[in-house]
Amino acid sequence: MSEVKVHAGSRDEALAEGAAALGLAPHQVGVEILESDEDGVTALVWALDEPAAAPPAESSSELAPGESQAVAARDCLAELLRLIGLEAEVRIAAETDDEVVLNVSGEDLGVIIGSFGQTLNAVQFLVNLMVNRSGRRQRIVVDAGGYRDRRREKLEQIALEHAQRAKNERRGVILEGLRAAERRIIHTVLQNDPDVVTFSEGDEPHRRLVISPRTH
Repeated sequence: MSEVKVHAGSRDEALAEGAAALGLAPHQVGVEILESDEDGVTALVWALDEPAAAPPAESSSELAPGESQAVAARDCLAELLRLIGLEAEVRIAAETDDEVVLNVSGEDLGVIIGSFGQTLNAVQFLVNLMVNRSGRRQRIVVDAGGYRDRRREKLEQIALEHAQRAKNERRGVILEGLRAAERRIIHTVLQNDPDVVTFSEGDEPHRRLVISPRTH
């Protein structure tokens, strides 16, 4: 993939989001604004014909002897943010045998979060790809300023509100535009509700979630 179309709040966010999706640093891509509206901009981001030199050897994500996966992931994320041009602090918020949670703090976190967390998810994907190339595999979760907790709370609220609507109106309620992880949150919130059933239908990227009143 040498180009990607993104929707973001500003040109700079589109540049950062597109670069992350392509696995490149911002200075290695070009950007063209295709459309601008009240929600932000739609932009085409592409890899430049003459990309910059590869990062220096010390930015490698290979584990050093005795180095933990969490530390490697933290250092990898810090280097990515440096390449993006974002001054931020990365700390290990939590670690289990299966998962490492990294939290980013600093100014202008909207650049790394992006529209509905799209840039954050792209960065998280890159960190997982780079850190889990060999050896022990742990899922790396990247958060910024508590965004994921706020998003989860919002999705839980949406789940309860739309479940109540389905009950009141006695018909299915459709939720569109959710990622697979977000759909799982809603399924989990409502799985013990005896009055509704949830299921997903359609194919990605247009897959949608349905909350339907249960027939007793």
